[in-house]
Amino acid sequence: MSKSMALVFVTAAIVPLMAVAEQKLSRDEVVEVFTDVTFDGIYHPRNSRFSAYDAPDGTLIVVQSNGSRSGDRAWFVNDKGQRCATDPKWKNKPEWRDGRCFEVIDGGDGKYLQYENGKHTHTFSNFRKGNQL
Repeated sequence: MSKSMALVFVTAAIVPLMAVAEQKLSRDEVVEVFTDVTFDGIYHPRNSRFSAYDAPDGTLIVVQSNGSRSGDRAWFVNDKGQRCATDPKWKNKPEWRDGRCFEVIDGGDGKYLQYENGKHTHTFSNFRKGNQL
């Protein structure tokens, strides 16, 4: 077998695996993945790290890397299947007043990626059951 033919076979085997790894989650999948779990996150625009807990009742607890803890936040999944979050400090931002919503992509290897308006904003990993904060 020639090197070029071997490359075709290897490429044909790898490309479908890459496509499967990065699939948008459905509404039910977002609910299943995020309900009653603690996870680690990176907010890419500020390169800030945090841990968060999405409670079954919709409460969202976020602990920043410096130990500061957020209050009065909530999370939910909207009719479009987007994971949304609220924060009282966003009340003066009309576009986020009812929640800031994101597409969730399965990034493979236990990582989930959030996109806002087509831009990759967050990466989540290290998911564990219950409130581990």
